[in-house]
Amino acid sequence: MRIKLFCCCIAACLLLPSALCADMSQTIDQIVQAKWKEENITPAPPTDDARFLRRIYLDIAGTIPTAEEVIAFLNDRSPDKRAKAIDKLLNSPEYVENWTSYWDTLLMGRQIRNPFVSRAEFRKWLRAQFEQNVPYNKFVYDLLTAEGYNTADPPLRGGSENPPPDLAQRVNGAVNWYARYLQALPDLAGNTARTFLGVQIQCAQCHDHTTEPWKQSDFRGFAALFTRTFPRPVDTGQVLGVRRFELREAVFVPRGAGRLAGMNREYLNAKPKLLNGPEVPDNVSRRRALAEWMTAKENPYF
Repeated sequence: MRIKLFCCCIAACLLLPSALCADMSQTIDQIVQAKWKEENITPAPPTDDARFLRRIYLDIAGTIPTAEEVIAFLNDRSPDKRAKAIDKLLNSPEYVENWTSYWDTLLMGRQIRNPFVSRAEFRKWLRAQFEQNVPYNKFVYDLLTAEGYNTADPPLRGGSENPPPDLAQRVNGAVNWYARYLQALPDLAGNTARTFLGVQIQCAQCHDHTTEPWKQSDFRGFAALFTRTFPRPVDTGQVLGVRRFELREAVFVPRGAGRLAGMNREYLNAKPKLLNGPEVPDNVSRRRALAEWMTAKENPYF
């Protein structure tokens, strides 16, 4: 499944044909129709051309079509014009920018004040995922296992006079997502489960979930998957602007890492465990184990 198919799913759910996702649209149609029957729902008829065009522009490109585009579309009598309109939008720079902004907001929030986060570098990484049409499972895998420097740009003031010589070559904008949670490990665990698995486990941070099957031990085990990931600062002392660092997953917990990452001892001492899955052994990368399990075809949550 590729990221572009998020947009195709919108068309498929409206029972609108698309050459890009004919098989997927049929599958979604069958699921939706079964739910209509179960809930005794009479669906609305297929939308007309004018409304269809407006909807796909808003969903895919984040804007409305021009008057000239509307007129040309309405005058087009070809039977596959809807599929061609979707294809055109999915290959447009507007699609890339719109969905880069969507995922940037989803993962980072609307505003963030964190001296370790280079939002520009993170958006650059996100934009590349859409420009290259990276498969969704690879996009998530690379995000969860990201290592490297958060930015090559020096702070506005201060910082190291002797940065690593390979800093620019090892910049990975994805690590800035982790930087957002350097002092909020429980939020990282809860948001990861909610965003990529559709599972609400954050209530189990403080007590066993009252409406879901998750226990407090499940939350602690899931959060423990991130407890060996630490930043190694490049810039020390007083810094104005983004503070550079290198993110790595360690095989042991360095002295003082709990304080640096804002981690509680309950997570540091917990056995790392996948949701509804086994414990992760000590001799493997915890984040890679999480990413491999999460993006596996047989994972019912992903």
